Amino acid sequence: MLGLGLSVTSDSGLIEWRPSMETSCLGWWPTNGTYTLNESAVAGWEDDSGSGNHLIQEDEATQPSGVSGGAVTFDGGTSNQHLDMTTQLTLVGPMTIGILLNAQDTTNRIIFGDDDTANNWIRISTESVMQFKFNTSGSKSLTLDVGTTFGGQQYLVITKDSSDVLRMYVDGVLQENTISIGIDGDLLLDNMGIRDGGANEYGGTISEAMIFRTQDDALTDNIHTRLAAL
Repeated sequence: MLGLGLSVTSDSGLIEWRPSMETSCLGWWPTNGTYTLNESAVAGWEDDSGSGNHLIQEDEATQPSGVSGGAVTFDGGTSNQHLDMTTQLTLVGPMTIGILLNAQDTTNRIIFGDDDTANNWIRISTESVMQFKFNTSGSKSLTLDVGTTFGGQQYLVITKDSSDVLRMYVDGVLQENTISIGIDGDLLLDNMGIRDGGANEYGGTISEAMIFRTQDDALTDNIHTRLAAL
């Protein structure tokens, strides 16, 4: 079910916001999107941003388990289930990532990574820590507010501004901690679900994800509104 986003006015009235309306959108994989199935397994998830960065998996042994309720299921086991991006993303400077997920395992589980280049990933490190690894920097951890944990259906928004300050929202709530030093270099992403060496496989479901090469409050608000309504 599509949720209602923030609206903008035009001659034709109100228009529902969608990630594809942003020229900065590098990929949008929507809930109840267009999937390619191999029997029940997921061989593809189309990018609706207009950028053509579809998620695909030709290797039957590593295809995610299936789609249920508009969400793609990853088993988090040893079969390296993941979906590859058609084009590797190189994120430089400001960025915004939104994702609706239900993490069933919260110990070193990759959301987005690069399985060709070492040391590039975004992962749930523990039930209360998100960890980031940029191309030329050491891993950086962002601890959630007391009483907030990963697990169950929730939506996350991750932003990095022009001053390289990284922030995260959980279910629309800005977390008090930030990462403001040591985020250097590009962030290379080429898949959803694993890191280099086929490790730290994501376990759970991902209903929707979107990546932008910009960061601003209006974009963040639009993402919150959309993901909260799904």
